[in-house]
Amino acid sequence: MTTRDPAEEAAWLTAIRHAAGCPVCKSPGGVCSRGEWLLHAYEAIVRRSHHEEDEGQEERMRHRRPPVTERVALYVFRVARAGVALGVLAGLLVLTVALCVLGDPAP
Repeated sequence: MTTRDPAEEAAWLTAIRHAAGCPVCKSPGGVCSRGEWLLHAYEAIVRRSHHEEDEGQEERMRHRRPPVTERVALYVFRVARAGVALGVLAGLLVLTVALCVLGDPAP
């Protein structure tokens, strides 16, 4: 297991080494208080490091968000583009029907 946090790595190795050498941890259904404690200590370190990473990422994401005016302009552009696309589709449908009706020879 490779992590960036040396404390996380050390806690993981300690828990694994204990579990590998402890007869109670090896037995199915066995509960070893030291093994449980080591596992909980590792989980706490992982939770803390992930929480710190999440906070840092949230801070970076906050700065990358575009200003309100830019977001509004993009929204208006997308609505206009969708309106044009729907208008073109409606026009093509009308043209298709007109050509079908006008293209039929008179009986």
